[in-house]
Amino acid sequence: MRAYQDTITWLTFRVELKKAPPSFWLQLGQLDAGLRHLNGVPLAAAEARSVERDLVIRGVQSRLALDGVILPYEAIRSHLAGGSKPGAKVAGRAEVLGFLSSLGASGTSPHPPATDVSPEGLKRIHATLFTGGSDQERAGHWRIIPIGGRPWEGVPHEVVGLFAEELCDWLKSAELAAPAADEEQAWAVIRMLLAELYLFWIRPFTTGHARVAGVLGARLLRSAGSGPHAAHLLAIALHRNAAEFQRQVQHAAEGSADPTPFLAFAVRAMNEVLHEVHARVRDLQMRGQWRAQLLELFQDGNDEPTRRQRQVLLDLASADLPVPLNGLSILSPALAKLYAGVSEKTLRRDVDALLQAGVLQREPEGLRVDLTNILAFKEPGA
Repeated sequence: MRAYQDTITWLTFRVELKKAPPSFWLQLGQLDAGLRHLNGVPLAAAEARSVERDLVIRGVQSRLALDGVILPYEAIRSHLAGGSKPGAKVAGRAEVLGFLSSLGASGTSPHPPATDVSPEGLKRIHATLFTGGSDQERAGHWRIIPIGGRPWEGVPHEVVGLFAEELCDWLKSAELAAPAADEEQAWAVIRMLLAELYLFWIRPFTTGHARVAGVLGARLLRSAGSGPHAAHLLAIALHRNAAEFQRQVQHAAEGSADPTPFLAFAVRAMNEVLHEVHARVRDLQMRGQWRAQLLELFQDGNDEPTRRQRQVLLDLASADLPVPLNGLSILSPALAKLYAGVSEKTLRRDVDALLQAGVLQREPEGLRVDLTNILAFKEPGA
C-alpha cells in the first residue's frame, strides 16, 4: 500500500478524540445513557415486541434505502414475519432476509454469529447478503471495477484488500479500546461509526456497502455486550439525513481526513431518533398506568353506567386525537355494543358524569382523557 500513500493522503486510520469538542462527549454520554435505559424498559410484552419490531423494520428499511433498494414498511414487516413462502419471487424478499441473516436471525437473536472483524469477515458478510445474487454483485469478493476519480468514490480496486485490512486492524487496536469497562458500549458506538465512514470511503465491494457497514456495526456492538439497537438507530439517522451524511463523507475526504465532525453529526442524529423511541415508550407506559389506575378506580362498580363510562375512558386513552361526542359511541366495537339501544341522552349523561369527576376533558375538537394526572414530579400548574 506504500505506493499509494503519497496519492491517497486523505485516508488515514487515525482519530484525535482528545481534540473532540465537549459537545461531542455530552451527546455520546446522552446516547449511551439512553441506550442503557431502553434496554429492559418495563412494558407489556405485546407493546415491547411492537416497539422493538418497529425499530428493526425501520432500521432494515433505512439500510436498504441507503443501498438504493426502496421497500415499503409493510413489505419489510411481512418478510420479517415470514409472510412470503420460501423460494417465492417477492420483491425485496432476498434483500431483507439476506440482511437479517447477516445480522443474526431477526436482528435480535440471542445466538448471533461470532464477531469477526477481518477482511475475510467482511467478505463473508457480503457473501451472506448476496447469496444467489448476480455475477455483477460479486458476492463475497472485492470490487474489481475502477473508481470515478473523486476521493469519496473509493480507493483504487488494486488496493481494496490492503485498505480493508488496515481498517480492521485499526478497529481492533488499543487506540479504539474503551478506557474503562463501563465505557465499553460508548466506545463500541465510536468504532461502529468509524467503520461506517471508512467503508463508505474505501468502497471495497461492487454494491451493498451500507448493509455491510450495518452488519459490521452490529457485530462491533455485540463485541461490547450490546444489542443491535444502536445500529438500527444509526441506519435510520443516516437515511433521514442522507444529504448531510453525504456532505460529511465528502467534506472529510476533501479535507484533512478528520472523522470527528462525522462522529459528532452521527451521534447527534442518533440521539434524535432515540428520543423518538423513548417518547413512544413513555406514551405506552403512561397509557398502561392509566388503564391500571382506571380499573382500580372502577373496580367496585359493575352496573351498566359504570361499565359504559369505564369503556369510554379506556378507549379515549387509546385515541391519538380528541374524539367528537357524536363519534364516541362508535369509537370501538366495545363502545358500539354498550351504547346500542340507548338514547343519545344516556351518552351525554355519561360524558357529563365523567367531566364532573375530572377524568375527562372537553376541547374544541372533542373529548379526551388527561393522562398527566398520573405523573410524579411534574411542574406546578402542568
